[in-house]
Amino acid sequence: MEDERLLQAEGFRVLRSLGQGEYGRVYLIYNASIGVLTAKIINQDNFNNEGWKIIGDILKGGQNPFLIQYFGGKKIDSAGVFIVLMEFANAGNLCNIIDQQKDLPSAIVRAMFKQLLEGLRVINSNNLVHKNLKSQNILMHSPSGSGRVFLKISDYGLLKMKKQISLSSSALINGFFPNFAPELVFGDGKVDAKADVWSIGIIFFQILTHELPFQVQTLAELQTQMRKKKIIRPAAIKNDNLWSLISNLLAFDKKDRISALDALKHPYFTGEQAIKDIQENIRNL
Repeated sequence: MEDERLLQAEGFRVLRSLGQGEYGRVYLIYNASIGVLTAKIINQDNFNNEGWKIIGDILKGGQNPFLIQYFGGKKIDSAGVFIVLMEFANAGNLCNIIDQQKDLPSAIVRAMFKQLLEGLRVINSNNLVHKNLKSQNILMHSPSGSGRVFLKISDYGLLKMKKQISLSSSALINGFFPNFAPELVFGDGKVDAKADVWSIGIIFFQILTHELPFQVQTLAELQTQMRKKKIIRPAAIKNDNLWSLISNLLAFDKKDRISALDALKHPYFTGEQAIKDIQENIRNL
């Protein structure tokens, strides 16, 4: 009720709760002059507005269909919270797909893959690193009457300029470590765009195989597995170009890891069948 009161005081009507996120509570809200939005209420101690502002500035020149739009935020000192206003994605997040553990048609996988890489390309090309790419932060949206579904990267709370980036050992321990790149698991915590690329590779490995490449419960177990520097090709990934791309995304040495821009030029996206698949709308997710 306190959250609803705060939002009402800011001129919004709460339509329903959308759940509890990693760092805050999420609501579907409405304002007559703006329309339907998502509001995220985050305790000030857990909030960094910098990343959200950066994305807002990038998208001022035009909305990118693969990034969640940021509309602004407000600090409420009396309640010790920050209200973030962002675009509403009406089809849940990528966990909905992963949890179903069903094999998706190749055309859908290819289109999904390309959308995420396009979103990441925009982030990385602006000298930024997301740092928190995981299925929970990939939202899905189907514009009314379009019959299409767009994947949208969200949650910019950890997003940083490259020159400002470091990741503490406590962040590693408390974060979603199965998606962490080897340089984070073993290194000094310095992050660049190649760490985001690794996370995208992990997400799609999970979509395709219904499991993570490393079956671990702790960071120490992940370190043990990564020391082998080997990911065995699963039987579920039959397409050679697809496995080539995933292998390039999941290269253990980041110097060998492909960038988002170069990944979009990979034969998996540029062949005749690939172009046909990508031009078709994503349907029936």
